[in-house]
Amino acid sequence: MENLLKPCRFYTRVNICRDQQLTYFCGNAIECRQIGNPTALQMAKFNADTKYHVIGVLEDVNKTLSVLQRKLPNFFGTIKQLSVEKKNRNEHPKPSVAARRKLESQMALEIEFYEFVRAKLNKQFSKT
Repeated sequence: MENLLKPCRFYTRVNICRDQQLTYFCGNAIECRQIGNPTALQMAKFNADTKYHVIGVLEDVNKTLSVLQRKLPNFFGTIKQLSVEKKNRNEHPKPSVAARRKLESQMALEIEFYEFVRAKLNKQFSKT
């Protein structure tokens, strides 16, 4: 149990993680906590399609709100669009190209799931 509370470690043999978006949408099966497990990706996509009416994307907050208004009008019918200032206030240096490539390869399934959710939101938005 102690292992599950530590941050994700990509270099360990077990590669267990509880702090990634894919983990939350996948569920509680052991496959869901294994970084890079393609079964976890499929389970997360299935759950996103069958158990969630809307999954919002923060960078597309106004699209998310429009879809929420249409799909759940009793809760979001009167909400207004947000004016989001897109200024990066986090002044950390950008990662090197090598570091970015390494992260992208290690988090390929996370990125694929994010793109899947974003495409689903865009499809729902186009129907509004």
